[in-house]
Amino acid sequence: MFGDINNGKMILNDAGKMIEKWYYELENKFPDIKCHELIIMPNHIHFIIQNTGINVGADLCVCPNKTNDVPTSGAPANVSGAPANVLGAPANVLGAPANVLGAPANVLGAPANVSGAPANVLGAPANVLGAPANVLGAPANVSGAPANVLGAPANVLGAPANVSGAPANVLGAPANVSGAPANVLGAPANVLGAPANVLGAPANVLGAPANVLGEHTGSPLRHIIQWLKTMTTNEYIRGVKQNNWPRFNGKLWQRNYWEHIIRDENEYQRISQYIIDNPQKWKNDKLNGGDGNVVMETPTPYNEEPWMI
Repeated sequence: MFGDINNGKMILNDAGKMIEKWYYELENKFPDIKCHELIIMPNHIHFIIQNTGINVGADLCVCPNKTNDVPTSGAPANVSGAPANVLGAPANVLGAPANVLGAPANVLGAPANVSGAPANVLGAPANVLGAPANVLGAPANVSGAPANVLGAPANVLGAPANVSGAPANVLGAPANVSGAPANVLGAPANVLGAPANVLGAPANVLGAPANVLGEHTGSPLRHIIQWLKTMTTNEYIRGVKQNNWPRFNGKLWQRNYWEHIIRDENEYQRISQYIIDNPQKWKNDKLNGGDGNVVMETPTPYNEEPWMI
């Protein structure tokens, strides 16, 4: 399909030259990818691509969990315990001067607390517990005031002006801590559940394309391979229609592919030499004699690893 082996050398036809063109185009499509050795065989290809380490968002499908030795976005700060981390650091999740917990400013970066007063939520003269003024700023506080904590019209639970369940209470109201547009939980700019939150969002710390545990940085390999398959298949189909290239059965490429992670220089030299020498071993190749893109089942002795076909 892509050319012929002559005296141990691969002679590319027009389809093979097309494959070669799209392979090196990977560097333009994926700036974090560098193309290395490429050998196009009559009905399959071998190549080595390098991930240069630019973090463009990898996922957990690419690499299994290992040690947590790769920062989320290539920055010097990790998820917890670093100068710019999520908890306890000078900079919070949303980029304000104060962090999420324990800083002078609240979650959204303002000098006022959750209810907008100069005092913070806990421990200040006008805080939630034990101060003359309650959460909503009324003369009766949350505990110890003429309106008791439980069972009274202005108590903490169940009353129209209480802490939970009321239109202006702490939880569930438009201006409360949870559920409001500018609240702590569940809002577009909150800590949890929003597009810029800590957990579960596209730009978050855990579970997003730039997550913390188990991935390498860079473009996911499956995206790279899929793009190469798509581009080459589309142009091959045009070649069939316009230039009478040989037709293929079903799909030009198989659904899956063999992969191997190169971890040191010695391994790189060994594998790159294998790729370069592949045309000389064509007579023993288990794809030699296959019909188009059909893999023959019986392996040959020269194969040392599953990906060596």
